[in-house]
Amino acid sequence: MIVLPGVTIGNGSVIGAGSIVTRSISEHSLAVGNPHAASSAKLIERAEKMSEELPGFLL
Repeated sequence: MIVLPGVTIGNGSVIGAGSIVTRSISEHSLAVGNPHAASSAKLIERAEKMSEELPGFLL
């Protein structure tokens, strides 16, 4: 993960491995890709649910 200078990451946000974060990320968001694409909190809720239901799924 690379975070450019001046960029802030909000509390509860998740940044994907290998992502390049070029803009600030709001709270409870998911940012993945190069450059990153931010997603809504609903996506994080789904990922959390998957991590609870699927053994071996890491969040």
